[in-house]
Amino acid sequence: MGNQCASREKMSEAGQTAKEKFYQLKETAKNKWYGTPTEGQPQEEKQQIDYEEKRLRYGQYKQEFVTDHSQISMISQFESTLPLTKIDVDEFERRLKMLATSNSLNKEQIIESFRDSTALREIVSKDSIVQQLLLDELMMDKRKQNYLIAQLLLLANLYCPSNPSLKAQKFFELCQENLDSQISQNDKELRLLFGKMLEITYTFMIGLYMANKSSSDPDIPEEWYNDESKLEDAYDSMFEEFQNAVFKSKTRNTREEFLDELSQNNRSWLQPHYLRQRIFNKVTGIEKLRIDK
Repeated sequence: MGNQCASREKMSEAGQTAKEKFYQLKETAKNKWYGTPTEGQPQEEKQQIDYEEKRLRYGQYKQEFVTDHSQISMISQFESTLPLTKIDVDEFERRLKMLATSNSLNKEQIIESFRDSTALREIVSKDSIVQQLLLDELMMDKRKQNYLIAQLLLLANLYCPSNPSLKAQKFFELCQENLDSQISQNDKELRLLFGKMLEITYTFMIGLYMANKSSSDPDIPEEWYNDESKLEDAYDSMFEEFQNAVFKSKTRNTREEFLDELSQNNRSWLQPHYLRQRIFNKVTGIEKLRIDK
């Protein structure tokens, strides 16, 4: 009889232990996907935070300090708050390519790639700023079915912490997938990606700002961004200026020459605020003597 009672007590204790473990696992899963205050965070989440923060703190990746005194400086201020500024460009690329089997990804693959990233975990929330950034149709292929990896990497190269040499290298790799030893100033991918870069830093960012600004933030006049003809002319003119600045009088550069130009004297051409100021001046007809670099 005594043994039976002891047995029942042990079973009861085992049941209680199993129940406690179940709730612990349930709470851990909840915390993982929906987030908790720093106090009492699951160890896995703490490690993830430490990992991403340490990469920024001790690695080669730095967020650029931007000086923007232009009339459109509110966009530069907005850009400095983007979640992309909290994840380095290499970590973004690693995550993006985890599930890749071609040159594009579907929505579910992108969400899965970043859902446990400290910086970008809001990707799981509909209409979050992360979804607005990564899942916009600007990043899609022509048939609007999948998201192009090259477009997303271009976005990351503009806004994720990096350094001038790495920025130049990433841009070259996007333009020259086969890593050729030379690049022509009329290279098809170069023209395409440069134009996309202008679109991202100007009309895309203005639209994102307008969709997320508070009532106290300044509005942006439509005439600054809604004239497609002026924008097209500005983009064409900018590409010619880019060619002259980077290639000088040559028709092509070696890989080393191209990287040197874009990481040193002409690194401003990979900086969003610089590109936007130049476009703004052309679209509005305002010619400044000096553009912030």
